[in-house]
Amino acid sequence: MIKNLKNDFLILLRNNVFYFLIFILIYFLPKINELIRIHFIQSNINQLDILSQITWLQATLEILQAFLIAPLFYLLEQKNENALKTFYFVSFFSLLFVCIGWGGGIWVIAKIVNYDINSHYLFLYFQWLNGCLEFLVLFFITLFLIKENIKMLIFICFLKFIIAFLIDFILLKCRTFGVYSVNTSSIFSNLVLIVSSIYYCVQTKIFIYKSLIKNYKIYCMYIKKQFFSKEHMYPAIEQLLDNTSYIVVILTGLNLIHKNSEYFTAMAYFWGIMLALILSFGNIIQKIIAGKDKISFKNKLIFVFLTNNIFVFLFITSYFYIDIIANLVGLNLNNQISNIIKSLYLAYIIFHLSYSIKCIFYALGLFKFTFLISIMVNTLIYLPYYFSQNNIKNINTIINIFSNGIYFNCIISLMLFMFLISYKKQMQIIKMLQLWIKF
Repeated sequence: MIKNLKNDFLILLRNNVFYFLIFILIYFLPKINELIRIHFIQSNINQLDILSQITWLQATLEILQAFLIAPLFYLLEQKNENALKTFYFVSFFSLLFVCIGWGGGIWVIAKIVNYDINSHYLFLYFQWLNGCLEFLVLFFITLFLIKENIKMLIFICFLKFIIAFLIDFILLKCRTFGVYSVNTSSIFSNLVLIVSSIYYCVQTKIFIYKSLIKNYKIYCMYIKKQFFSKEHMYPAIEQLLDNTSYIVVILTGLNLIHKNSEYFTAMAYFWGIMLALILSFGNIIQKIIAGKDKISFKNKLIFVFLTNNIFVFLFITSYFYIDIIANLVGLNLNNQISNIIKSLYLAYIIFHLSYSIKCIFYALGLFKFTFLISIMVNTLIYLPYYFSQNNIKNINTIINIFSNGIYFNCIISLMLFMFLISYKKQMQIIKMLQLWIKF
């Protein structure tokens, strides 16, 4: 048994370590661009305030991303959905979301967070377009990971970084563009990646092309079916609850106390280091759990558990080197920003654990579990704070609200995870009894 576990562990490590490193680059390299942007504009508080609005806009886009991208591992790997049909589905809704956002959706969200966008609405409009293009890039990243196409993943990783870096470097120095160059570089790099990926998929027969005009009824039926499917609706509603709470309680509170710039700068640093690892490992977890191979579910879980311990150790160790790391990346941390980062450290170590469990649920198609977690966290933690917003006097209160939600999320996730393990064991016993009875 131990020998089998060791062999399975080595197979999983060998098959996934390079993909993990690539995903670190995919998530980390854009954060380098983000830090460069902050470096160029952090002397201008007005431009930093504009850039910080990406936070609430991104929170909104994450809801739409959950609807389109979250179920892809389960659909493309477990259910063997047609890749071209899925691409049409993602493309259709990406275009629809652009139209909704530009048609008044952004204004509505801005009103919710009590923010006046009249002075820089063009920045937010094009940032919204970039976010919707990002959905298509994420679709291809997920598809190439499932197909284990390491060359295309490397191509996407470096091409996106190089294009965005070059355009940022040129335009950020130009006062005419300033912060608005952020949109230009991201939109252009995403368009290049989308066109390149479509061409590659057609050439390699990943997309088996059928006329869209002649088969429009088939594609329309598929889009309608997927729109109302539990695989798409549960993650979307779950993310809607989570991010609505985040926008209304956290970001509105930050705007009220005028601390959105400090919070954004802290998160840019924090996400750049930690979230790259968390999201990268989350993708690998889904690839491992959803993968159809001979390795047992139990051994896969043991592998995930052991590698999780390594990440937790790295996160705890990095806490003591915050200022050193900040100096290495060229980020100036004042006391306020440094305190925000340190206050959130434990919360995001816990977030890493709960997110790993969430990825396991996603890979197994257990979207009801994550939906239930979201309902409980938002009802019992964030909703009471929403009705007591007058008590939000400083940023420490907001950090405590956010942290409490993450802690409670992890507790509920662990309880449901233990239920899943218990259920799996019971099913194994039932199968053994059935075989014994037949024998």
